[in-house]
Amino acid sequence: MHGRAAGFSAGFPVAGGLRAPLAGAADRRDYRAEVGQASVPGMRRTRTIATDDRVEPDPDVVKLAEPYDRETQGWLSRVIGESSQELTAREARFRDTAILDLIQKVQMDAGKADVSMVASFNADARIDKGPVSVRDIAGLYVYENTLVVLEVTGQQLKEALEHSAKYFKAYEPGKPLSDLVDEKIPAYNFDIAEGVTYDLDISKPIGQRIQNLRFRGQPLAPSKKLRLATNNYRVNGGGGYVMYKNAPVVYRSSEEIRELIIDWVEKNKTIPVTSNNNWRIVP
Repeated sequence: MHGRAAGFSAGFPVAGGLRAPLAGAADRRDYRAEVGQASVPGMRRTRTIATDDRVEPDPDVVKLAEPYDRETQGWLSRVIGESSQELTAREARFRDTAILDLIQKVQMDAGKADVSMVASFNADARIDKGPVSVRDIAGLYVYENTLVVLEVTGQQLKEALEHSAKYFKAYEPGKPLSDLVDEKIPAYNFDIAEGVTYDLDISKPIGQRIQNLRFRGQPLAPSKKLRLATNNYRVNGGGGYVMYKNAPVVYRSSEEIRELIIDWVEKNKTIPVTSNNNWRIVP
């Protein structure tokens, strides 16, 4: 599986995502390991203990971590760009949004791709109006995925979008989209495409939901070859995207996608704030 980015809380890098609470504490106890007929004294074992705000951090460990925390917080707080509007990912799984289009643009630019596929990993991600920091971007892309560009056909792209469309259950008139989400499918497996236009018709049966799929204004032919930007988790079959199996890899980045976004914002300075509305959910 793809790994989640380390978070920073109370001075400690922790698993579970940026801005995550301290995930656990080590409980080490001496024990004697039996090896054949002999025992090995002094060995230690660890286990993870769930913690909350009632658990006080060890002052010695806090002191030890302080210089690293200052350096980390300074890096996270560094201003790298500016946004003329507040952007959020709250609705990113239900409509096209500028905040996800930013990731799409970065992937397409870095991979010289025709099409990009991205999921909304953090529904709480936001970029405030005004200065944009590294912390803002790190909260937008919370996994340690790297960029991979594949050569795929129009048919493979459609199959990927049809697979993604399983995220929604059958359409029920009057119900909000949020009530039609299949909770058995993780939100990070709902991929959205850029570089093509399409309708996701949830009134259609699964496997027939992607309608009006077009590339550069023309219907996308099943045999059309495309450079598709995605991530290493998808290329390895993550989320059940088996249609990418055996697709030729034409580019692979050594940098994490999160770093590519940070670099792009720092270079371009201004965050695009308008989505291009290349996809929509109907009816």
